[in-house]
Amino acid sequence: MNDDDWLMRQFKGVSNMIGTILNLKVSQLDLGIVEDEEGNLIKGEIYLENLLKSERFLEVNSFIKSKMKVLNFHEYTMLIDYYIGYLSSLDSEILKKNQLDPKKIKEIEANLKQFEW
Repeated sequence: MNDDDWLMRQFKGVSNMIGTILNLKVSQLDLGIVEDEEGNLIKGEIYLENLLKSERFLEVNSFIKSKMKVLNFHEYTMLIDYYIGYLSSLDSEILKKNQLDPKKIKEIEANLKQFEW
């Protein structure tokens, strides 16, 4: 085993730990109640999770953007960080299928952080 492999495993371990912590904090955010496609009222956290699992990223972008004026700045930033981390950690096949690359992910992040009245 060379030093580069060891170092990369350390980075990945820290990254996974940070992701877990962010995920726990995001799950504690109050994202409200949302009506899903079937007319059921569900927690916003569950709605967001369902959209992510279904790879419906345009809808995720809209949902997160709709929380800009509902959440405080710290909570909203944490939600964006979680989402961008999630996108960045996706398998390359999923990224390719959804036409996502690091440049596009940065554009999504910039758009979500852009304040809108």
